[in-house]
Amino acid sequence: MSDENRNNRKRTKEEEQFTNEIKKLKLIAEFGATFSEEEKPRSPEETKETEEEFLERMRDFEESMNNPVKKELRAELGFPNFPKVSDLTDEQVETALELVRTTLRSKKIELDVIYPTPDREIYRFITEELMKQKT
Repeated sequence: MSDENRNNRKRTKEEEQFTNEIKKLKLIAEFGATFSEEEKPRSPEETKETEEEFLERMRDFEESMNNPVKKELRAELGFPNFPKVSDLTDEQVETALELVRTTLRSKKIELDVIYPTPDREIYRFITEELMKQKT
């Protein structure tokens, strides 16, 4: 059988199972993945994805966990343009700090301080230091 015919024909169920077992073994070896031994039969209506698609998504997830893409918090927040602390009055700092905290909360980030700290210093820290941190 030529390579073209081999690639064009549908894979048998056994070939698909064998390929998926190889993928599982690779995930176990590379990432320490675990799989349940129990398998209950599923009809195509019960699932919208095949086992092969699931294993590919699992591989992508494991790779992203082992090689995370890190970027500055500023980029994660969409590069917000906050005024410099030196350009703000004390009243403006209070309002600007609330805006910064609201922006952080939009990404489920909460900043708290354990000692009494002036709003101006908290604002400066967030906009000048925290925004440069990689996440």
